[in-house]
Amino acid sequence: MIHPARLADDSGRIRYPTLSKKLRKRTTLVTAVGIILFGFVVFTHIFHKFSGSDTPKCRSIYMYPSYARIDGFDHRHTKLAKKYHIYLYREQGKDREPIHGEEIQLDGIPVLFIPGNAGSFKQARSIAAASANIYFDRRSSLQNSHSKNMDYFTADFNEDLTAFHGQSMLDQAVYLNDAVRYILSLYSQSSVYKESQRPLPKSVILLGHSMGGIVARLMPTLPNHVPESVNTMLTLSSPHAVPPVTFDGDILKLYDRINSFWGTSMSDADSFFRNNMSVISLTGGILDDILPADYTSVKSTIPATNGFSTFTTTIPEVWTPIDHLAIVWCDQLRHVIAKYLLEIVNDLTESKTLNLSARMKLGRKFFLSGLETATNADKLAGTSSGIPLFDYDNFTSVPQEQLLELNSPELFTKEYRFDVFKSVDSRFELLTSLTNYKVFFCNDKLGKSCINGLFSFSKVPHSSDGLRFPTDSSWGESIPPFRFISLDSSVLHDFEMIVLQSSEGTKKDFVLAKYSNETSEQVITDGLWRLSFFPSKITLQDSTSFIRTLSFPNLWSSLISFTLETYFLNPKDNKFKPFLRQFVNSTFETKWHLLDPSTSHEINTHNISPFIPVEDTDDKSLELMFFIPPGEEIRLELSVNWKLTLKMLYIRFRLAILSFPISIIALVSSYQFYYYRSPDSKFISFDAALVNILNNHGIILLLFLAVSPFIINNKIILSLLSILDSLLLGKHRVHSQYLENNYILGLRETFAWWLGPLFFVISVALLFLILRIINVLEFAVIKVSSTVTSRSGVMPSVTNNAAQKFFFSFNSRQIIGICLISLGVMFYIPYQFAFIIVSSVQIWNCMKLAILTNENVTDYSNLHNYNVSFLLLTIFMIPINVPIVVVFLRNFAIRWETAFRSHHNFLAIIPTLLLILKNSQCKIPLIKNKFNWILTISILGYLSFYSLIHGMRSIFWVFHIYNILNGVLFLFTIL
Repeated sequence: MIHPARLADDSGRIRYPTLSKKLRKRTTLVTAVGIILFGFVVFTHIFHKFSGSDTPKCRSIYMYPSYARIDGFDHRHTKLAKKYHIYLYREQGKDREPIHGEEIQLDGIPVLFIPGNAGSFKQARSIAAASANIYFDRRSSLQNSHSKNMDYFTADFNEDLTAFHGQSMLDQAVYLNDAVRYILSLYSQSSVYKESQRPLPKSVILLGHSMGGIVARLMPTLPNHVPESVNTMLTLSSPHAVPPVTFDGDILKLYDRINSFWGTSMSDADSFFRNNMSVISLTGGILDDILPADYTSVKSTIPATNGFSTFTTTIPEVWTPIDHLAIVWCDQLRHVIAKYLLEIVNDLTESKTLNLSARMKLGRKFFLSGLETATNADKLAGTSSGIPLFDYDNFTSVPQEQLLELNSPELFTKEYRFDVFKSVDSRFELLTSLTNYKVFFCNDKLGKSCINGLFSFSKVPHSSDGLRFPTDSSWGESIPPFRFISLDSSVLHDFEMIVLQSSEGTKKDFVLAKYSNETSEQVITDGLWRLSFFPSKITLQDSTSFIRTLSFPNLWSSLISFTLETYFLNPKDNKFKPFLRQFVNSTFETKWHLLDPSTSHEINTHNISPFIPVEDTDDKSLELMFFIPPGEEIRLELSVNWKLTLKMLYIRFRLAILSFPISIIALVSSYQFYYYRSPDSKFISFDAALVNILNNHGIILLLFLAVSPFIINNKIILSLLSILDSLLLGKHRVHSQYLENNYILGLRETFAWWLGPLFFVISVALLFLILRIINVLEFAVIKVSSTVTSRSGVMPSVTNNAAQKFFFSFNSRQIIGICLISLGVMFYIPYQFAFIIVSSVQIWNCMKLAILTNENVTDYSNLHNYNVSFLLLTIFMIPINVPIVVVFLRNFAIRWETAFRSHHNFLAIIPTLLLILKNSQCKIPLIKNKFNWILTISILGYLSFYSLIHGMRSIFWVFHIYNILNGVLFLFTIL
């Protein structure tokens, strides 16, 4: 067995770790296990298909688009006119021509569409066309008498990669503030507005997709923002909570700026934002494989009075998940968005919108299911009005706790009444297939002051034989949805009587109603630990209620998915088949499942997620609300769905494939330098160091990663870490009522202890795999070099003596290269581009040393081992820098040559450049004293620690630590 401790034998020589046959077998085993685990995660992500309510069901769309470029918005109005452009969308055959002769023909209400990362200005066409179709062809469907057609302006950002580059995001926000000012000025020139004498618009509605929603929220924070020019924002799949990637530090600074500004503004009760601004965030949910749906939450910065986040599966008559790109064109959703925008506008005011309270009420009506607690205040909020007088003595009185079941045309023609009793537990529930069934809520027993409950009904999916998906009764389908109303004592306490008026129906229709003081909710305390071994089995027995709710307070993790199996114990021929509402109160997520006998349904939620701020007092329970026909009994089995759980890991932990390997490489390098204590010491190979670390300390490392969720999730520790982050890193802290966990994998559930070890094993296997690829390349280069040498008789030109000549200096070619790269970084190219170039030099260094080591192992072994380790670290720095390079090349392609500002710091590349050039001279850092030794190990240790703890949310800073390390190692090569 190899003992990694630095022991001395009788001759005083150091015993270095080596690779025995036993350890090589363990290396092969670890690599195989890691590759298998990685392969299984990738396989499930690619090949495991969504089913049931998670199946994509968006319908295709048609339109007749036209775009008019706003050429007048040029350099006189904005400094970014050469890079970006603004277009006006017009639906052919409906919208007015933008220009008639020389006069501008703007007659609507301005809306500005902001595309996202690599998005096109043409993405606005779907929602814009739907708005035109509704207003010009189906205006009678609108309840807003002051509505007006919309003028959709759309920004052309040349498909900027906003998610990767903070400066691009800032440029877009600056440009759009100028664009808003110019758009508003156009209306004063419009002959249509002049003739109508309508109030000129003073604000623009913002509609943002993906990163466009973040740009929208950045706009008010800038000096060139026009005060009170925006009061309504609607965003689609926008990552409000945290940035999706952290390759650029400027992105994090802008997010901090946004959160700080909005947090302060919303905390001021007298501010324009608190009293006027609405922000509604929509996400497509589980189908969004570009951006985790959890990231779209606005809860930590936007109060409920001003905005909320919700899911397309929640939205009535949409009821389908939508992927990241389809969310701008999905037919069901674009219809709802277009109608919402037409309902919230008011052409008679300068703001061109209704007040904040009215807009939020309409937002809850259009985008929430209507069954959330937050919507209770909106129900029965109309003005009481008298209804035709009836002979209430002939009304059928329904006793409390009795289920009223109407299932024939004869029963529909009768009237029924429920007497309301003052009880805190009272609840009235009614489900019907009739589209216009009238229910009145009366303040007195005489029925003289009643409110029509028709507009308080929620639409729920139609569930009957032959239907498989909730979308089978969504908007545009021939099958109408069911209607459902559920009111608790907070709504009913002002009423004395509930009246069900007579109606017409067919034999297929039904009405189920009940007024009760009994709760239909059953709390199941089973947690993840139990469900992972034993399914939770529940039987919903026949009862007098058609609603049964199961609450799972311990199932709140977004990381774990479930399988729900349903069995019908006594199936009957009922008017509808059972269906299920899966929901989470705190995130407004609802999914609908149509149940069949002996079927399974995948249950995935967006609840408590990694890195997302959590309000500690929220109800985090997973709720399952069953709609069951009278007489039916259902047996349920709920268990962990491991395939879907693994499939969803990729979208949330992509950056772990960088942060974990970098941490391991830095740890292994510090282990190598631990033995390299003097110029006469041996620099052990990377694989020998890694294998010995695993052999001697692997259990401790795995144990630390496994118990970290237990330790970090302590409220006191989280609060202390948050304070340290705000003091040391300058991060803005969210409201004190929210808890953040931005450390390691951001885990909050102890059940997910296995994720840290999983990524560790995968990362180790990945490192061994890359190391073997390097070995194969070296072998190939050695063979080619040997062949060339044997044929030409010329030995390799680089020798130790040749390298010694330039021990303290660089040759003229290297000096020219240093100067050119430094000047290029200072004045034109980003330092990331220079890093990609110099990284290729390090690859050549390793190939060259492989040839020399093959001929003289003794002289070049240390150099080769050191350079291979450095190359591994450099390889994992490349993905951190590539996104900025891609942005630079894209700007170059469109001939936009504005400096990258923060990325022109030549100090961010000079240490790495100098060290790699020294490596090419066959120089290795010389550890001449204990201070040098401690400093090197300390920096490597800090790099390993930071990459593991903070790498997922601040990966950009890992490169700067790496650059500092390179500067220190360079000094040690020349001093």
